[in-house]
Amino acid sequence: GGGGGGTKRITRIFKGIPKFSGLVASDEDEESNASAAIFFYDGKTINDAGGFYTTAKSNGENAKLGCLVADEIPYLVAGSKNTCMVWPAEQPVEKYVPADNPSVPAQFICLLYSNWFLGLSKEQRSLFVSEMSQKYGTIMAEINTPWYEHIVPINSLYMECYSVLDL
Repeated sequence: GGGGGGTKRITRIFKGIPKFSGLVASDEDEESNASAAIFFYDGKTINDAGGFYTTAKSNGENAKLGCLVADEIPYLVAGSKNTCMVWPAEQPVEKYVPADNPSVPAQFICLLYSNWFLGLSKEQRSLFVSEMSQKYGTIMAEINTPWYEHIVPINSLYMECYSVLDL
């Protein structure tokens, strides 16, 4: 900001990954055989993988987080598959967007990420903003909640971060 400048346009791609499909057809939620084509991204194979994590099927919710800087103000970008919200990183998310309805995944995802970010030290927040806005693009996670239906019972709210996608 500041001064009589015009409107500045910022373009940022907020990456995601395809819905988890599994390695074999029996991993699928439905019988689409999607695992044959989309388990690995961009034509990669198991030989290109650096490692794997084994998790229990929990029917969690996609929870992504990114950061951008506009007019020297850092903003967090967070949400789920179909809804993402943007707010000034140094402010609580609920000051700008609704964050009080646990049945709307993007709301509680943004609330968790906002509380996490604001709980970091000033130095940690600065490093996060720098790395996420210049080098990395999106943190991918799965949020698991006790209030949704699950195959494996989930007794407490927790989030598992499983990937950081570059810009």
